Amino acid sequence: MKNKDKTLLVSLLVILSVLIFLESTKKPPVNWASTFSKLDKIPFGTFIIYHELKNQADTFEEVNTSVFEFLQAKESKQEQIIYIANGLPFEKAETNKLLNWVAKGNTAFLSAYNFGKGFLDTLDLKIKSEIKSDGILHYPRYETTKQQDIKSFAQFNRDSPIRYFSKPDSLTYKVLGKAYYESQESKRFVNFIAIKHEKGKLLIHLAPQVFTNYFLLNKKENLHYTNSILTHLNLKNKLYWDNHYSTNKTIANTSLLYVFLENKHLKWSYYFILLGLILFVIFKGKRTQRSIPILPVLSNQTYDYTKTIAGIYLEKQEHQQIVRKQINFFYSWLREELHIIFKAVDSPNLEQMAAKTGTSMEECQHLINRLNIYKNQSVCSAGELEKVYKLIYYFKLNYHGREQKHRE
Repeated sequence: MKNKDKTLLVSLLVILSVLIFLESTKKPPVNWASTFSKLDKIPFGTFIIYHELKNQADTFEEVNTSVFEFLQAKESKQEQIIYIANGLPFEKAETNKLLNWVAKGNTAFLSAYNFGKGFLDTLDLKIKSEIKSDGILHYPRYETTKQQDIKSFAQFNRDSPIRYFSKPDSLTYKVLGKAYYESQESKRFVNFIAIKHEKGKLLIHLAPQVFTNYFLLNKKENLHYTNSILTHLNLKNKLYWDNHYSTNKTIANTSLLYVFLENKHLKWSYYFILLGLILFVIFKGKRTQRSIPILPVLSNQTYDYTKTIAGIYLEKQEHQQIVRKQINFFYSWLREELHIIFKAVDSPNLEQMAAKTGTSMEECQHLINRLNIYKNQSVCSAGELEKVYKLIYYFKLNYHGREQKHRE
């Protein structure tokens, strides 16, 4: 990888690291999702009301199945169940199952914006919405019909429509609460009723936001209003809390990755670990190799040996021995390199020699004659040794294309 590419890669990784750090330390935005989940501490979760009811009720149990499954063959009496959700999509079969359970002397508290058509048709109810068209923000207010609460009200400080019952005048309905917009002179809309059904009753409420964390902590009057609504439940009797119809159902997920990603600090720690692994793979993940030592260049031992032997011969003035060895090496070169056939030990085939070396027959004959004379002498001087060297040297030069004419 080139230095320029490495610099670019490191720069990108540094920028990515800074972005991850800034994201991990950034204050998370407020989550306004209407989950109505007991687990959520966000504004529209029900963490507070869930724990308050759990602590105050003598007997408390959670329900994680649909109303039909929960009430299947249930023969309990003097019990209560509370539903808080965006919508309760009960159809006729579920509504009848709920009414049969209520008829035995039980109480069902239902708070939602919307209900299933089968539920509304069975109870002969109609629900509408009131939306103010003038102004920008309209905060709904809520009040109960209790005598002690006549002059008090709760206010939801978020712009939202009022959901209300359009025909609650039947003798079977009892109005327990109303809603209106800001001014005391505004029209009241019925949003909380009780329906008596044989030995039990249904409590139906159309503003589930009054049970959320945001509403309860916003004003003291809001807490008083919610408490006033819940007084219609007898906390000495067994109370069931529904988890099934809230937006975030209770799901048991105990996987390690889920736990890490649910916690902000653990989640970003996990991301930093992944980034570190990527950096390790890029810079250290290659197969580590042992450094290759730099070995000294091997000396030519043959040359040193030859030089040593030659030095011995020269020191002893044995020029004839050197001449013979030089001539023998030359003849070996003719045999091995040029593949020239010798008629006798000192008699190469002159025709082949001339053809392969590009030298005239006369030159080849002259060279061989002179070499054989020097080889067969009993004594040679230093000058003759030099002449033999030059004869062989210049012949090879001519063979290799360097036309160096030399003749003794």
